[in-house]
Amino acid sequence: MYDILKKFSRQVSLERFKSHSNNNAVEIMEYNKDCDKLDNQWSCGILWGNDDIKGLIVLKFTTLNVLAMGSTIFENTNDEMLFTYTKDFMKEYCNLYAGFIKGTFNNKGISVGISLPILSDNFSIDACLGYKSEEAELDQWKLNSNDSYFIVQSFVKIEDNFKKYDLNFLLESSKEAKESKSKSSIEFF
Repeated sequence: MYDILKKFSRQVSLERFKSHSNNNAVEIMEYNKDCDKLDNQWSCGILWGNDDIKGLIVLKFTTLNVLAMGSTIFENTNDEMLFTYTKDFMKEYCNLYAGFIKGTFNNKGISVGISLPILSDNFSIDACLGYKSEEAELDQWKLNSNDSYFIVQSFVKIEDNFKKYDLNFLLESSKEAKESKSKSSIEFF
């Protein structure tokens, strides 16, 4: 069950970022411990789920890396606003990513919600989850483009009541996300 969620989450994170950043060169890379702490790192998080399945998505990034990865999005932005817009860009990406997860589950009759994204240079994952992170299944990877990257962490906790569901529909949905060429029309600047 967790393996299906991992494949789905990784593919959705990639395809949503490609679309959001207008950068098709972004790829998934495996996480390694050398990436643990970037200088001037920010964290953006968003919760999704219900009483039976709970998830937290955390993005760890630097504004310079995001600027490099989404350079076409930011090319006409006033220089003094770049760092602010980069943070807004990542919060909106969080929202699009979790929104796709929510929509996929809801379309199969499994009602889940999402929170608003939060952004901080330091926040407690346990406080966001409402329980110890060791109780959740963790998957982490990097989204990378030309030596710039950010880290994606996905925490998921599945209660016994949820284990009755067959999640194979997520694999089909991740293929749909990959095949979807639609661009986001959301303007957040």
